[in-house]
Amino acid sequence: MSSQVKKVDDIPYIALQHARKAVEIAKDLLDKLLTHGLSDPFYEDLWKLILELETASSLIAIYLDIEETPKGGKVSVYNPFNKNEVRNCINEAVKILLDLNSLLQLKTVNPRVLKEIYKRIWRVRDALHKIYEVRYYRRW
Repeated sequence: MSSQVKKVDDIPYIALQHARKAVEIAKDLLDKLLTHGLSDPFYEDLWKLILELETASSLIAIYLDIEETPKGGKVSVYNPFNKNEVRNCINEAVKILLDLNSLLQLKTVNPRVLKEIYKRIWRVRDALHKIYEVRYYRRW
């Protein structure tokens, strides 16, 4: 653990910092999608978004003392070749992160609600991973 982490109670708030950074990256990503399309600059920022989501979800998993990979639940499937569907996936990530932001602004955190948000983050992160992987197939 980082020296920043003083106690377990700090973990959701450190996750919140990563979530906020992810929202900023996602907004820039949406602009890049409009200007550059599904190109290398887009995929480079997409990877940054995935890393922030993974960090936030890992911190939440540590805090809740749960498995990193949630059981059950349907992973959203987006067509990685369709700009509109990629945009929808990024917008979904922003929506989830804003929900996390709202939850963590409260004085106390309901673990059940936090776990649901964690599952949603994990699913959208997985969908973004699938979109990112297409980058390599497009080059062939």
